[in-house]
Amino acid sequence: MTRDYSWFNVMKVALCSVVLSLSFAMLSPALCAEPAQALEKLEFCSQTFSRENIMVRLMTIPLLNDEEFKRFKGLYFEKLGEGMDAMEVDAKMAEAFDEYNRLQDRTKLMERLGPITEVLNSYQPPPYSKEQFVYVSMGASLSQGGGASPPSKGWVYIVADRLRSIYPEARVRNLAVGGKTTQHARDVQLPEAIECYPDLITFTAGLNDLQYGVPAETVRENTDVVLRELTEKTDSKVVITLMPDFYSAPAFSLGIPKLEERKADITSERIDAFNAIFKELGAKYNAELADIGEMFDGSMEDDEVDRHFSFDGVHPNNAGHARFADMFWPTIERVLGITPDRSVEGATSRGGSSIRSVWDIDTIKSMPLDVEVVSETRSEGDGKEYLEREVLYTSQVTDGKPVRALAYLTIPLGANKPLPAMVSIRALWGGPSHKNNSLHYAREYGVVSLGVHLPEGQSRAVWPEGFTEITDHEKDYEKSYFYVLANAAMRGVTYLQTLSEVNPNRIGITGASRGGMASIIANGVDERIRMAIPMIAAGFSPEGLQHLKSTLPMPLLVASTLRFNPLDYALTQHGATFLVVGAQDPVFPYAEASGTFQAFPGEKRFEAVFDWGHGSYVPDSAAETELGENAGKKMLRARLNTKAWIDRWLFDKEPLPASPAVEMKAEGGRCLFTARIDPGSTRTLLVFSTDGAKTFKKVLMKGEGGHRSATVRISAEEQRRMTYYVEVEYGDRCFLSSPPVLAERFEERN
Repeated sequence: MTRDYSWFNVMKVALCSVVLSLSFAMLSPALCAEPAQALEKLEFCSQTFSRENIMVRLMTIPLLNDEEFKRFKGLYFEKLGEGMDAMEVDAKMAEAFDEYNRLQDRTKLMERLGPITEVLNSYQPPPYSKEQFVYVSMGASLSQGGGASPPSKGWVYIVADRLRSIYPEARVRNLAVGGKTTQHARDVQLPEAIECYPDLITFTAGLNDLQYGVPAETVRENTDVVLRELTEKTDSKVVITLMPDFYSAPAFSLGIPKLEERKADITSERIDAFNAIFKELGAKYNAELADIGEMFDGSMEDDEVDRHFSFDGVHPNNAGHARFADMFWPTIERVLGITPDRSVEGATSRGGSSIRSVWDIDTIKSMPLDVEVVSETRSEGDGKEYLEREVLYTSQVTDGKPVRALAYLTIPLGANKPLPAMVSIRALWGGPSHKNNSLHYAREYGVVSLGVHLPEGQSRAVWPEGFTEITDHEKDYEKSYFYVLANAAMRGVTYLQTLSEVNPNRIGITGASRGGMASIIANGVDERIRMAIPMIAAGFSPEGLQHLKSTLPMPLLVASTLRFNPLDYALTQHGATFLVVGAQDPVFPYAEASGTFQAFPGEKRFEAVFDWGHGSYVPDSAAETELGENAGKKMLRARLNTKAWIDRWLFDKEPLPASPAVEMKAEGGRCLFTARIDPGSTRTLLVFSTDGAKTFKKVLMKGEGGHRSATVRISAEEQRRMTYYVEVEYGDRCFLSSPPVLAERFEERN
């Protein structure tokens, strides 16, 4: 069984009567089809739901009714809900429970939790004010974090992180309490919500009312009071959820008698009645409605649904909470006025022009493609068969003439359809390289793959008259390189959405070098893109452009960034973004890559590959740069990270570990580096440079649980010029880097 925050696996069961709206406290071990038995390890409350699991026997775990431990859990949820940054506390608790798993010693466990309790008790949230952006969550266990491991990975906190990418000082107040109804929301949560001066409120209403048999009229009365008071006494935008088909949750397939009894109250008629109330009151009080029923509406296969639920089959696991955040986010964007169109319209390029005026997303989506199949073959690999198709399609119309993009499509045959899809944009090479790249993505990652040609050296593609490589045309920007390329990629998304083999809501994009720049631009414009993996690419600050001018004879590349600088599109990224770069890249300097990553909103990860310049990540490139000890692992990093990000965002599998963080404390020439990481790592390296990122030194960091540390002697002068980050290896899953830290006098020397 995979270990995932085992400290919370225990916590989740020990207070399940508080956290879970379907409390095991209401169930009896006598309901089990097999004798109850204690489990040896505290890993039983996993992120995995199994339809064969007899979950009621978990009642036999000694910590379930341990009052001291229950008080600790209650304190944790209280402080988390008040807005405490839980990262350090989560890491310390992970260490405590790792030790408990080894020693099975309750006394030592409580000793380890003592200092953590002191940290929790010491947290006092600062007062709220109208000058801050405040997000308040109301509801029950779904919003409290039930099923997440740890609860700080719940959907409310994911949304809060996304809000901070737009409102950096945003605060969250989570008032949700597991097992409670709309009566609690009215009597307890509402007064506190008003006192927070909220700007946004989400209210997951009625799930417990539904299962507890609360009459619909009582729900109407409570909800009416909540929405009326919020409307009259706050200026907040309010989002209230529509009721999903709750009886479709996997737990109800187990045949447990108590849950079977609950089905009498969890009916489609009552769900419809509740939703009619929410729609009526939403219209009355101008509250937005969010539909969170995707995992309950029968559109997903059982095995896909199961992957999104924790062991209890009622509450979402980490992947499920991430999915709920995705379902909420478009509504939140809309009510706050940060919709994709407004975000793009509000931005300006460094040349001063409106980015929105450059792109016509409606035309990109709807203009006829006029697809021509140039050739079609079948191939085999790894015992599977693939359909390969070379196609031409209209990507834009310029000067009254169609621009025709050339692309290679690869479709895995015999797989369950529809499949996710990827658009891949290569750097410099045409012909076989694009075809091989498309085939690689289909074979390696199990997706439908479209390899889009770059606009050069092609006999069949038709590009705009007057088109020049890497040029930004001041007036005819539609003839400029990055417009043509990014537009062709987005039109590739349109083409993929026409194919019956493709899931139109699961399309990602990737590219390397220029292709990586184009993938950032496309992801900043097109809300249909669910995830992006730009590689060896970045945007440019004014300082970065000056560096580029002084180090590389590429004036046309600099000119092209007047309108098509990826940094201008970073803040409007729609899909979750994983940026992979070479730490010694002379084209896209290390500091520029760091700045681009920091600008990305929402879900994102970063990997800076040490001992690598501007070599290609693609599988058949002859242009790889071989540098130092890392030469053999560059492709491994690229492939593992690509697979992990595709699995997470296109196949809805388990979320990746959180981005690591590192800090340094210096005493003279002695520097102590401490890193906070998610559990499950196999190696953590401190990576630092004192010569402007020309070379990097690596030090193995040591520690347990969520903490690693290393001590290095570095002179005071070198400290003022240094840069550093940590790279965490998670076995055969992925490599993650922390955002680089740049000292006050750091100056790139690549």
